[in-house]
Amino acid sequence: MQMPNSFYIVFLCLSSSLFGCNDLNENIFFSSETKTIQLEYRQIFQESPKDNVSGEIFIKRPKKFKISTIQPSKTELIMNENEIYRTDFALNETVKYKTSNIEKQIPALILIKTSLEICKALQELKASNFVNEIDFELDGKTLKKISYKDQFDSFTEINLFNIKINENLDQKIFDYNKDATLIIMN
Repeated sequence: MQMPNSFYIVFLCLSSSLFGCNDLNENIFFSSETKTIQLEYRQIFQESPKDNVSGEIFIKRPKKFKISTIQPSKTELIMNENEIYRTDFALNETVKYKTSNIEKQIPALILIKTSLEICKALQELKASNFVNEIDFELDGKTLKKISYKDQFDSFTEINLFNIKINENLDQKIFDYNKDATLIIMN
């Protein structure tokens, strides 16, 4: 299965040397009191022919996460406890993985971390060499923008908006597309 542009958002995260853990610890996004998060995002690739990516992210702590890409193509990445599903709707294909086998390959899962876990997760991401020159923009205690250079030295900006904290989420949003062909990876 081809890795769609939407999964470049997985490289959006974080370097503790450029942005203090204390700043993130106090951010409502990573607060241990934050149980659900829903937001829209727009990912802009500077100086690159790649199309901008937009979609939604849903988080239900401790173990449910979804990135739904709307443009330029419709895709989903869903973590539901011990399994991760990547769906490409154009291919009508869903690939299933054990979370423990690939979660380290999906840095966007850092967004599910709480303030008690964030510093360690940032150190692990920094060691992965997927991102550098990371910068965060806060609006009060809310995370609004993340910018970074990826491992190919391409600058990316991810704008987060329409952020909703601790609102009820329909649990069905964490169900993968069962109509697609399911491919099971180990």
